Amino acid sequence: MPAISIIVPFYNRHGLIGETVESVLQQGLTDLEIVIVDDGSREPLKPSDLGRGDGDARIRLFRQDNRGSGAARNAALREARGDHVLFLDSDDLLVPGGLEVLLARAREGDFDAVVGNWRDLVDGRAERHFRPSFPYRDALANVVDGGWATGSALLKRSLRPVCPEEKSRLPWDMAECYLRALSDPAARIAHVDRDIVMMRQDSDGRLTVLYDHFDPVKAGRFWCEMKASFALDDERRAAFDRQIFRFVLTLFHAGENAAAAELFASIDADRLKRHAWCSAFSPAWFAATLGLSPGLGLQRLLHRLRGGRLG
Repeated sequence: MPAISIIVPFYNRHGLIGETVESVLQQGLTDLEIVIVDDGSREPLKPSDLGRGDGDARIRLFRQDNRGSGAARNAALREARGDHVLFLDSDDLLVPGGLEVLLARAREGDFDAVVGNWRDLVDGRAERHFRPSFPYRDALANVVDGGWATGSALLKRSLRPVCPEEKSRLPWDMAECYLRALSDPAARIAHVDRDIVMMRQDSDGRLTVLYDHFDPVKAGRFWCEMKASFALDDERRAAFDRQIFRFVLTLFHAGENAAAAELFASIDADRLKRHAWCSAFSPAWFAATLGLSPGLGLQRLLHRLRGGRLG
């Protein structure tokens, strides 16, 4: 039984999958398997498309009718045999040594999940660096606040991760998978301050582009729905409210006041000032004190008078 199963959904990225597989095979850790599910590509994925992975017994390739990335991941999960799983998109690259670091940390503390950092990859160059935050004791709250990237987290198979298969969940399907896998209050997670994955931002067919991951209304509604679907304690409420308020602020500054108000209604304004991140005279403090539009309007005016710039 391998230590790690790398779960890779595939669809029409024949020119990139070889690099992705190579990035896994370059890891110092060899006790692994790669489970690839071709989600009905126009041309079936062949072993010869896998570069150096062609003929490697640790790679298992399956094909299904086109049902979406969530269904492809779930099909791969059913075939996976490892003690841990890591989801990797078919155009992204693991950083050398990343798997060893994640697995060592997971075993060291018997953690249910270990997450690292990630970078954007554009035109073959590493760009922005992302590091998840860990301000809470609760695992789910840290997943919400940290916005984990696909490919950055190692999960125990005992968590029984499952990916949503509805297209309405795209491109936040992996976020929901992580949230539900780590919803048990007893779940334990850890962070390693090390880049794990390079996320290619300029390949064709990215779900973040096709399904507009950057639309603050869609994103905000997703987090509102997630907040309503979990049992909440103070930490979880604080994490969800912080995530939702980020989109409220974006929409307000874009002049989308009705959409901002819709999202803000899911935040309990009476509790807002109890959150550690709602510091005095922050935008959230103004909104909680005076109401959304008056509060953020005044905060914006004061910010301008001080010579600041809106984010």
